[in-house]
Amino acid sequence: MNKLITISNFGGVEIRNYENSDVPFDYYFDTIKRKDTIFLVNKHLDVEVLFITKGKLKIHLDKDVFIGDVGDIIVINPNVLHNIIAISEEVTYDCLIIDKNYLEKNVFSLEKKQIKEKIKDEYLFGLIRTIKDIIINRPPFYQTKANIELLRLNVGLLENYSSDKEENASPNNCLVSIEKSINYINKNFNSDITIDDVAAYIGYSKFYFCRKFKEVTGYTPTVYINMQKIKYAYNRLCESDVTVNDIAFECGFKSLAYFSVTFKKYIGVNPSNVKRK
Repeated sequence: MNKLITISNFGGVEIRNYENSDVPFDYYFDTIKRKDTIFLVNKHLDVEVLFITKGKLKIHLDKDVFIGDVGDIIVINPNVLHNIIAISEEVTYDCLIIDKNYLEKNVFSLEKKQIKEKIKDEYLFGLIRTIKDIIINRPPFYQTKANIELLRLNVGLLENYSSDKEENASPNNCLVSIEKSINYINKNFNSDITIDDVAAYIGYSKFYFCRKFKEVTGYTPTVYINMQKIKYAYNRLCESDVTVNDIAFECGFKSLAYFSVTFKKYIGVNPSNVKRK
């Protein structure tokens, strides 16, 4: 990931700042080594392009679900709630996140267009690999070369896989409510909140809320709350001298044993191992 790109969160939306970057995109590649590994649901203003090189992913995009296989290109349009879940033992994928402002200046406005979510295209596949090689190897004039390939990729997406958005389309009330619940959890996960609390906050019954939350995100509200707790705990373990016991209580666990079991479930190691490292 480009360390010069700063990332902030505003109202539950991830915002990237490309002002200090020499290319108008962020590129990273990742390996998921455990089946059923899940990620926190999020949304952002930019276009995100996933390119799967090994294994299979289940991708939730708002209320739609896609299965991504080797060679698939998955496009995540702006302001779409999304997350990925590994459905094979090992998954490798590349992620290209393209600056929204760059797209609007050079290719098309994302206010009026949307890109098809799942694409199989050898030409675009090759362009993504070329961009990756340029970013890794940094040949002479790499910024110009990366921009040329990025323009080719964007034109290919625009010409072959974009469509006009519906004008005056009304927002999906269920998605709005689930996003509201996610923001509520993000702000209160380290307190003693319950599923009943979250459901009441958005005006749903507990049963209806749990069902709709899983439809959108791919997992239950309980899993999401625990994921937020463990993410917080992991960062605290890495960055502070606070004890494992204190961190467990900081992020809302009443039992150190349950914290350790939950931590290992999501991270793959015991919290004490992270602390020693």
